[in-house]
Parts: sequence; structure tokens; C-alpha cells
Amino acid sequence: MADARFTIAGSPSSNRGYDAAELEELLLALETPTPDIYKAEFSIWKPSDPRSPLASKNAPELVLDPTDGIPSPPSAAVLVTMPTGVHSYLIRCVVNDGVEAATGVRVPEWTFERIVSIRSASGMRKIVPGESTQYSARGWADAQNDEVDAAAAAGGDGSLYFGITFVNVAVYVVDSGPRRDAVLHVNTTAHNTEIRLPPHSEGRIIAIKDAKAQASVHPITIKRDGDAGKINSIPANYVMGFSQISMILQSDGVDNWLNLADAGQ
Repeated sequence: MADARFTIAGSPSSNRGYDAAELEELLLALETPTPDIYKAEFSIWKPSDPRSPLASKNAPELVLDPTDGIPSPPSAAVLVTMPTGVHSYLIRCVVNDGVEAATGVRVPEWTFERIVSIRSASGMRKIVPGESTQYSARGWADAQNDEVDAAAAAGGDGSLYFGITFVNVAVYVVDSGPRRDAVLHVNTTAHNTEIRLPPHSEGRIIAIKDAKAQASVHPITIKRDGDAGKINSIPANYVMGFSQISMILQSDGVDNWLNLADAGQ
């Protein structure tokens, strides 16, 4: 009997989701192209088509080959090349237009969806709006649970947010200790701001500019307190650029604070 299950780069439909590499070329093909399938159509997120499958926030548009997503014959493959960055895409396959021609009744088995994700360097993946079980049998909750587990394994309580501190001073010193997680909302409207990092605890520090921030006039400098340690593996201070609204610094617990934005996370 016809169905729309398909493989992704040879990965069977039973795997549901597929973890892709940046710029990886993926072949999409029917898993069982039976003789009663006269048409197969693959689709992926397309901003101009509200009916297209969705993608994660800020995901770039991808182009299928052939562009209409219809392989000829139906047993042939469709090619899609993944972008760079951390993104997730819902991919849909519909066979025979999803409808029994003789009766006009929609056949559920003739539509099938899977999710392709490019994970972050820390192993996290983005969730697609409306996602259910297209990536895993337990649904999107697994991705959220992975984030909690990762934070807990790093020594936190499963949450990166330990309250927001509003910084309205020229120099703000982050307290030292065995672990420091901090969310800093920085007022850069009135003056330059210097944030001094502790030497050297574990943790994650998130710095967010206020809505009126003008980085070209009042920058934020992330300073190594006592000139100890490194930022992005360099023994130097770091200045948030004009285009940066926020930054996340993750400590390695030894001597380095890594800017996760610069690391592509």
C-alpha cells in the first residue's frame, strides 16, 4: 500500500529526526516507492508560501532540486543543501496529492513529515513551531529536557537565570565564587560600562543592553578582573560591538570565558 514515508541521506523514516552537518547535501527519497504512487512532492519552509512546513527562528530559506520538489519518476531523489548555523527544518512529503482520486477522501498515510536539525556546538537543537513527533517519539519536550540536563550537568540547577541584575554604574564587578550565573541588564544610555569578570569561577554570564543603548557612544567593556584569565582564549578585554544587543559568556572553569555568540551558538 502506498505511503509517504521517506529517507533522508539514507536514514530510514523510523529514525524520525535527522542531525545534519553544516552545508551537508541531503537526498530525500521515498522509502517504499510502490507502483501505485504516481506522484511524490517534497516541500520545506518557504516564506512566500503560508502552507509550507515551518522552520526554526531565523532559519534561512533553502532551495530544493528540482525546485518544485517533485522527483521524476517518483522513486527518484530530491536534493537539498543545508545552510551554516544552528537551524531546524520540517520536511514534508505528500504522495498522490494526499487524496484518493476516486473518492476525494484524504489519506493520512499519504502525508509524512520529518525534522532535519543542525545542532549547536554544545549539542542542542532548535525546536520548530508546531513540532510534535517529527523528530522523536516523545516530541519536542526532549529538546527542552536536553537543555535542562546540560545546564544541570554544568553545575547549575537546570536554569541559567538566577534573577536579573540592572546595571546602572560605570563599573560592575561580578562576585567571585565556585559558580556564578548572572543576567545583567546594562544601562548604556548615560555612560560607558565596564563589567569585571571574577577570577575564575564556573558559570554563565548574560549581558543585555538596554533598549536605548548606543554602543558607538557608550560601549560595554568586558574586563578580566586583575587582568587574569582569558576571553575567547585571548588574554585581553572584550568590547561589545555596535550591532551586538547581548552576549553570553560561558566559563570553562579554568581560565577562559568563551563568548558563545562568537562561537556560533
